[in-house]
Amino acid sequence: MRLVTSTSTVESWQDTINAFRQQPYVYSYRVGMMLLRSRVIRRLVKLYSGHLLKQTQNLVETLPARSIRDIVTHSTLSKYHFTQLYALCRYLRPRVVVETGVGLGTSSLYILQALEDNGAGKLYSIDEPYAVYQTDAGIVIDESAYCANGDRPGMLVPNELRDRWTLLLGKSHELLPDLCERLCSLDFFFHDSEHNYRNMFQEYTIVWPHLRARGVLASHDVEWNTAFHDFADAIQRQPIVSHNLGLIIAS
Repeated sequence: MRLVTSTSTVESWQDTINAFRQQPYVYSYRVGMMLLRSRVIRRLVKLYSGHLLKQTQNLVETLPARSIRDIVTHSTLSKYHFTQLYALCRYLRPRVVVETGVGLGTSSLYILQALEDNGAGKLYSIDEPYAVYQTDAGIVIDESAYCANGDRPGMLVPNELRDRWTLLLGKSHELLPDLCERLCSLDFFFHDSEHNYRNMFQEYTIVWPHLRARGVLASHDVEWNTAFHDFADAIQRQPIVSHNLGLIIAS
């Protein structure tokens, strides 16, 4: 028996292979999201996240005063962007933090715990649940892959940290301008929403004028396209990049 493959199927596989060659890290992300459909995996993620948070707290307490660059390139902290975020927020002691993109809430949890450990600060998060978008290589990202069973964004954030948290649901380009105007200024911004060039560059542009002196613009997945580096060039700032986390410090 001869297996017949349609032309459209062949083209689809060719497109997939070409896209993988352009952005292999996007496919790693998609595999991870597929695994999170399992309730067992999700419980393990919650347990591991809590365990890693405790380890991170203990590590940061023993670190001497360091520069921002030292923190983001630290051999242990740089393994995960959320451990970098915790250490940065402990070091910078921001009062107003804004993030875009929440999902399970790992980054939100680590930022909120840092603010709690500092004894001050508030986090404002924007998230569009179940968002579907295309990367610049044409790869479709479906955020609902890890929001199964009716989960709301931020399932990892415990109740005891939610007093410091305001969660806004919707598209970042619609909600971010009003939020920044209402807050007037902010100390720390973290992008982790739709990782396509237009959205990333747009978010950076909206936030930058509202950052206080020595405030930090941080972005995850800066390797997905050139938006982060192009923005740094446009404002004539030298970025710090470590393990796919990029930082720009306001003057």
